[in-house]
Amino acid sequence: MSSEQSGRRRRLRTLRRGARNAGVLLTGGRFSEPYRAPFDIMISAGMFRLRRYTQGAAPEGAALPQPLLLIPPLMVTAEIYDISPELSAVSYLRRQGVDVWLIDFGAPEEIPEGLERTFDDHIRAVAECIRHVHQNTGQRVHIGGYSQGGIFALLGAAWLRNEGVGSVVTFG
Repeated sequence: MSSEQSGRRRRLRTLRRGARNAGVLLTGGRFSEPYRAPFDIMISAGMFRLRRYTQGAAPEGAALPQPLLLIPPLMVTAEIYDISPELSAVSYLRRQGVDVWLIDFGAPEEIPEGLERTFDDHIRAVAECIRHVHQNTGQRVHIGGYSQGGIFALLGAAWLRNEGVGSVVTFG
C-alpha cells in the first residue's frame, strides 16, 4: 500500500469518527452524562451566583488552606472549571483540601437585563464576592481567573485595594 493510500484511509477513519461524534451530539446532546460537583449557593444576586463547593474532604492531617475564588471567562459557562468527573478542576482542588468558591455569571441572554451588563458590573460583582468570602471564612482570598475572568480578578482586587486578597492568579 502506498503512503498516499494510507493517508487517504486515515483521513476517512477520522471523518467517520467525526461523523459518529456529531451523530451522538445531535441525538443525545453530549458525549457523557451531565455532571456537576455539589455546591451551595452563598449569594444569588441579579447577575451572578456565588457557589461554594462541598465535595471531597481535605486529605487526613491537612490544614484547610485559604479559600480560592474562581472566575470564569465572560460569555463562557462557569462549568468550564467543572466539566466532568475526570476533567473537573473543582473536584481535584476539593480532593486536595482547597476551599473552592466560584462566581457564576450565568447566561446573559437568559437573565433579565443580562445583555445590558457592563464591565463595571462584573468588577463590582467580583469585589462583592471577594468581600463575602473573606468575611465568611476570616481568611485572605486567593483569586483565580481564566481569560477575561483574569481581568475581572485583577480589577476586583484593585477595586478593593487588595483588602482581603491573598493572591491573584490569571491564566489563558
